[in-house]
Amino acid sequence: MTAATIARLVREIGPAVYEQFQARLLFAVAVESTECWLLPLYYGDNHRKKTINCLRTLNEALKGQEGFSIDVNQKQVKYYRKIVKRLGKRKDVEAHARHNSSFGRFLASLEPLRSAAPEPTP
Repeated sequence: MTAATIARLVREIGPAVYEQFQARLLFAVAVESTECWLLPLYYGDNHRKKTINCLRTLNEALKGQEGFSIDVNQKQVKYYRKIVKRLGKRKDVEAHARHNSSFGRFLASLEPLRSAAPEPTP
């Protein structure tokens, strides 16, 4: 994500609100749509690298493999929950993110947070 994009989001949020919650905010902006991030779950070819018309492409796979599609005007959370179950493990997320540059950049932006987080107690 570019500095200009972040600056625009901060202006929209409001500088005072951003300053107050900055440590708790994480910007995740897909190039076209977050549905592009989901394409590698359903495609093994060049479709998984698409950055345009991703919802339409995702719906083609969903209809055949899952028996449903996502309505562009009424995106239902239950469908997304079913889809992301395929990303249950960190290694799955990383493997699929390699195929989408926007998703990969998002994961890379999480690394500083991960390394700064305290170790979980057993």
